[in-house]
Amino acid sequence: MADVSLNRADVLSGELALPLRGRWTFTGQIDSAGPPPIAMQVGDAASLSIVNEDGSTTLFTGTIADYADWQGRAGVRVVAGTGGLSVPLPPQGYSAHPLPVTLLELLKDLAELTGETLSETTVAYAADVTLTAWSRSGDGVAALDALGAELGIDWRMTDAGEIDFVPTTFPVVLSTDLFFLDDEGNDGIITVTPTAATLRPATTLQQRLLTEVVYRFEPDRLRADLIYHTGERAELERAVRRQLPELPYVRPYKGTITRVEVDGTLQVLTEELGTLGRVELLVGSPRMKVTPSEGDVVRVAFAAARPSQYYAFALEQDEDADKPVARVGDRGIGGTFTAMVGNVPVTFTYTPPGGAPAEPGATVSIEVEITSGHPDIRLTNKGQ
Repeated sequence: MADVSLNRADVLSGELALPLRGRWTFTGQIDSAGPPPIAMQVGDAASLSIVNEDGSTTLFTGTIADYADWQGRAGVRVVAGTGGLSVPLPPQGYSAHPLPVTLLELLKDLAELTGETLSETTVAYAADVTLTAWSRSGDGVAALDALGAELGIDWRMTDAGEIDFVPTTFPVVLSTDLFFLDDEGNDGIITVTPTAATLRPATTLQQRLLTEVVYRFEPDRLRADLIYHTGERAELERAVRRQLPELPYVRPYKGTITRVEVDGTLQVLTEELGTLGRVELLVGSPRMKVTPSEGDVVRVAFAAARPSQYYAFALEQDEDADKPVARVGDRGIGGTFTAMVGNVPVTFTYTPPGGAPAEPGATVSIEVEITSGHPDIRLTNKGQ
């Protein structure tokens, strides 16, 4: 899988969800057996590290919210920041008399109570925004949601776990470093394999406003679901798709063999999935032998639609192949037979196996029938 770790422990599988509004969360499983063994507990600081294809690292800083270890494999959930936004806050009222109430004052009070940090962009923006009055209640998330609804702002958390409370501008991002797996129709979701974990919500990709980015850590690669708003029906379809992450792996993909390993497995390059390694070639019949070569074209499919269980099949036929396939029971001409006595031809009648006598003559064609073949391959006679 992509090189991903949590507090130096290898991430075995997981999902990082970055919403348009609210805290980002990571849910997954880690290798806690080590070496060295990794011990974590709820409340610990968490550092999620993703190594990109160019060698750079994308880092997310948060707090462990849930942790359960079982025989060297631990389930873990990480929330952005310190986790303090989940703690109920004391009710507080703010009034513009005698002095105006600034948004920065409200946010600084909330950050102090929760132990969270405000981003630099938030401090710069909030200092110039004033309110006539405000009443805070609930926990930190509820307070930020209510404040955001009042001002028309979608707050979220930065990679570093800081509160980012600024207007959304949806800047344009380029798609040059993305392999598109699924971008059919206007269903509210685009599935890609990015070369780096740099995609974020509140951006514009191919004229679509991204409202959520979900990274999925899978064997040999990083996948991202880019979600954009298209209406209630599309939102329902998206909810169903989120429960079926295997959809891109239901269909086969065309690929080219780029390397044949010494153990017979293949390295296959596909346009949609990128490069897949250690791909087993299935030939379809017992005791059949094939010799794949670099440049040969195959199809890549996934057993049970699972991204980690891929295999190659349907090795395309050699363009120079000119030998047709025959079956047991097929008949053909095996040559001719001519009888002579001295220089005088002898007329005779030839009767093929199981057939009617042929016309008498001095030269007859010998009909042959295939009586044996591969012990395991069977072909149907339907349609013949």
